[in-house]
Amino acid sequence: MKKTVLFSLITVAAMVISSCDKENSLVGTDGENRTHQVILNAFNADTKTTIIPVLGGYVSSWEAEDFITLHEHNTSKEYSDVEDYYSDNLTASDIVDGKASFKVELYTDEQSEDEYAYVATYSPWSYAYINSWENTESYEYQNWSKIFGYTGEYLKPHFLVELGFSDIQSPSATSFDSEADLLVSKPIITTGQMQGETTLQFARLGTIVKITLTGLDEYKGKTISQALFKPGKSFSKSMNIIYDYLLEKYAHMEMMEPSSDFEDMPERNAEFIIMPQATSVKEDGTADLWIRTYSGELTDKFSIDLFIENEDGEINLRRKVNLTAEGKSIKFNEGGMTEFSVGDWGIADVEPVYCKTVVNESRDGFTATWEAVANAIGYDCYLTGYAGEWDKNGNPEIEYPATSFAAIDNGDGTWSITVESGLEPMNYALHIKPIPAEGHYLAFDEYTTFDMKIGIPEVWWFAHDCFFDSMESEYIEGTDNEYIIDFSPGKVRFTNLERDYDYSWQVLKSTGPWYMYSTEPLKQIHSIEIWSKNDSHLDFKVYASSAPNEHSKELTGEVVEVSEIDAGSGNFHYQAVHKKVRYTFPTDATYQYYTICGDNAGIVMTSQYTYVYYFE
Repeated sequence: MKKTVLFSLITVAAMVISSCDKENSLVGTDGENRTHQVILNAFNADTKTTIIPVLGGYVSSWEAEDFITLHEHNTSKEYSDVEDYYSDNLTASDIVDGKASFKVELYTDEQSEDEYAYVATYSPWSYAYINSWENTESYEYQNWSKIFGYTGEYLKPHFLVELGFSDIQSPSATSFDSEADLLVSKPIITTGQMQGETTLQFARLGTIVKITLTGLDEYKGKTISQALFKPGKSFSKSMNIIYDYLLEKYAHMEMMEPSSDFEDMPERNAEFIIMPQATSVKEDGTADLWIRTYSGELTDKFSIDLFIENEDGEINLRRKVNLTAEGKSIKFNEGGMTEFSVGDWGIADVEPVYCKTVVNESRDGFTATWEAVANAIGYDCYLTGYAGEWDKNGNPEIEYPATSFAAIDNGDGTWSITVESGLEPMNYALHIKPIPAEGHYLAFDEYTTFDMKIGIPEVWWFAHDCFFDSMESEYIEGTDNEYIIDFSPGKVRFTNLERDYDYSWQVLKSTGPWYMYSTEPLKQIHSIEIWSKNDSHLDFKVYASSAPNEHSKELTGEVVEVSEIDAGSGNFHYQAVHKKVRYTFPTDATYQYYTICGDNAGIVMTSQYTYVYYFE
């Protein structure tokens, strides 16, 4: 039953429009016309697709180029497909006294005694499919009941319509975007296929919203090029919905059982992107912003961004409203209209922080420094941390809870935060957001995050398939079969090593006496981890080196992980033990290079990676 639509609204709408002509000219292979036309009459009432001010109120009106989708299901054949038909686009002559007459071509079905169900929609896109279950105890029924809150008796198989609100809309100065409207008709049940003329009764899903923007006197006559309406989580729902015509109810897609792939996704806020058509600030310093959206109640907060064309380009105005603090809420009534006003604008010109972080010598603290941001009176800063991806002692994963820190004004145009010491080895993230002065807002309303590794090393790894494969090895002129390869942040020089296969496993194989060594210094190497087949690590040596290819200090390996491989069958059966061996460097920074070498030909390392852990 559960389906997910992955198309963008714009894309799907284009598909619908482009397929109209094809679907409405159906002729059999023998040349016999196997379609028939029906006329669907719809009155404006509370339907479509533009509103017109009349005597202090509003009425709806259909307009030329509108079209509808008609969904048809032969309910006598429970599991028959749902047919989707698209009407011709309305012309001016199809609209008389508020009544629109839509012409639709149907596949002709000879089952004259069968029962048919019809639902018409006006939507950027719509899609119908059969919803069925064996009984009221089935998983499908339980899931469907959760969506719609239905606990009644078993319902026979019927179709659901999936459709959606558009989050990108282009209203006029006096009406909402007609292409963002969302209408669903009451179901029509017929004995035999629909014929002749039928009257449709539409209902508008969701709400018409009119926001009056006030206090824009200095921008009289200026064009509003774009607006963003961002409601808080109390009014953040999925744009995609499911409509059940038997219940005459719709539900948002996010109310379904979550997919395991998305269970851990954080809540998101809705955002409506408004691209007004020919909307300018009026002489009284006001302008109207129209939105078509779902119903509900906004109880926490919202923000509106306005982008107004100015002589110097485009200016970004912003207003953030905390409804909770004001003890207010805004209701968006189903099938109705909501109006409210917003003023007291500020300029969204406070830029993000660009920060430099330096870890102290003992690697248990840091200093962060940044240039002061214009129109900021301070900075909101907090630190988070996580350990677990690299824990040599097998300790459980731990977190450093979000901890606030006060930023210090250094008096020279810079600000800083310093943590002298005491931080546990961990991956940390420093979050900084400027605090705008009155009349100003953040240009980007979010924290800027700066990542740091404190007390744990960086990781430099290379895979064996990089040798002579995905990365280009450069031959060193004047040498005997020596190459160099760039594994950022350093380079490795090697000889007598090549990529090979061992029973379909990639390995790094030595063809004679061999070595590989780093050619550029790393400030302090912590350790090296190498995967090897069986005990082949006993056939090579690892050195901590003070210069390239020097054997300054031989290191003793420690097996830290064992993986038994048993793959294939018959003559191709492969069985071996793979071991991860760790070589730990001295704690001082004397040895900034490493050398790995051996005298024997044969397989020396498996298809796993080689890791070099080091401190910057």
